[in-house]
Amino acid sequence: MDREQKLPSPVKLEQSRISNPNDYFVWGDLIDMCVSGRKFSRNEIYDAIQATVACIQTTSRLWVLKTEDTNGGLYFDMAPKLDLAKYEVNLIELGGEPVKLINLIDRAVTKGLILYRNINFLPYSLNTPAHDTKFFNLFIGFLAKPVPEINKEIMDPILWHVKNVICSGDEKLDEYIWNWWAHLVQKPEMKPRTILVLKSTLQQCGKILLLTLLVIKSWGHISILQLQIWKKFLGVLIVPFNLESLLL
Repeated sequence: MDREQKLPSPVKLEQSRISNPNDYFVWGDLIDMCVSGRKFSRNEIYDAIQATVACIQTTSRLWVLKTEDTNGGLYFDMAPKLDLAKYEVNLIELGGEPVKLINLIDRAVTKGLILYRNINFLPYSLNTPAHDTKFFNLFIGFLAKPVPEINKEIMDPILWHVKNVICSGDEKLDEYIWNWWAHLVQKPEMKPRTILVLKSTLQQCGKILLLTLLVIKSWGHISILQLQIWKKFLGVLIVPFNLESLLL
């Protein structure tokens, strides 16, 4: 590690990778780099560290890891410490000499690459860039992006179904539902103060399919927070939300 510290300081990424909903490089991929036996450059390793782990420094440290579930969805896991004593990375700049991963992560912290003051939830709309903050933002943006032209072949059947099936042809109710959904995307920092409850005496009316479609296409897997991360704070087991659930 002494030789590695004598090399130039690692460089912080201009754009955060850990907060990018389209970046599927996760903590497990970093571990795979360690066990592969391959040689990597310092830039590759420090980029991978910044893509997968953040350190929240208050009176003690809290680690935030970007992880994947069995369905390929992304979520943030949290831990008070990292058990990485046996993991090493072979660095090209040191002739393939192994360096402990935890030492590289610690250096990324002390150089400010992955260091945050605390955790917060600071949502921002599609047309607003991510907040430049010293707090780790659990909100990482929406998967969907604005398009110059709406594809009517996709939207017209959805619009018809919501109006004629979900709203039973009620135009005022149809307008209210779409305004409610638009509020979540256009003003995510403001709570709508109401919730939608879709209930039907008939099965297979498309309620879950509709919500799942909107969730995946608009917010993406990672925005449906896997609530097991909150048990670190609450000390209780909370079952993760699935794709049919909306987190308000």
